[in-house]
Amino acid sequence: LEAENEKLSHELSHLRSVLEQKTTTSQRALGDMVENYQAAEKARMDTLHEKETIVSELNALKNRLAMSDAKRVDLEKNLAESETLRKELMKRVAHFENSARKALSFASKLFLKSLVLCYYY
Repeated sequence: LEAENEKLSHELSHLRSVLEQKTTTSQRALGDMVENYQAAEKARMDTLHEKETIVSELNALKNRLAMSDAKRVDLEKNLAESETLRKELMKRVAHFENSARKALSFASKLFLKSLVLCYYY
C-alpha cells in the first residue's frame, strides 16, 4: 500500500509539474495574444486617424478646386465680355476714322473750291 501511495504521489507530482508548465505556457500565450490585440488595435486607430486626415485634406482640395473652377469660369466670362467690347470699340474706331477721313476730304474739297473761287474773283 505504501508503494502504491508512493507511486501515486510521484505520479501526482509529475502531473502537477506538467500542469504548471502548461499553465505557464498558456499564460504566456494569452499575454502574447493580448499584446498582439493591443498592437493591432493601436494600428487600427492610427489608420483611422490617418484616413480622417486624408479625407479632410481631400475635402479641402475639392473645395479649392471648386473655387478655382468658379474663378476660371468667371474669368472666361469676363474675357468673352472684354473681347465683345473690344470688337465693338474697334468697329466704333473704324467708323470714327472713316467719318474723319470723309470730313477731312469734304473739308479739303470745300477749301480748294473756295480757293479757286477766290482766285477767279
